[in-house]
Amino acid sequence: MHSLFMELYLFLIRMMSKEEFVKKLEDKQLFEQFFLPLFDQADKNNNGFIESSELYDCIKSIATEGFNKKAPSKEEVEKVLKEHDTNKDGKLSKE
Repeated sequence: MHSLFMELYLFLIRMMSKEEFVKKLEDKQLFEQFFLPLFDQADKNNNGFIESSELYDCIKSIATEGFNKKAPSKEEVEKVLKEHDTNKDGKLSKE
């Protein structure tokens, strides 16, 4: 799961310095405090998975509302989903 959320942050890295980005990823406590709740927030239907539309909505919200930046395309988000969907069921889990 850690690599998935690194990918999510890669969408947002243009919004912070490289040093700040690396520091956030290396801090396990920050990872657990930020990224795990982000997963739960993205999982709108509370089924324990993030589907493509949920992932896109989450990234779009973070980019546009949190950082006032342009959201990635749906195709970019779909690519991240496919790269991390290990069982090819079209959704992501916390594991």
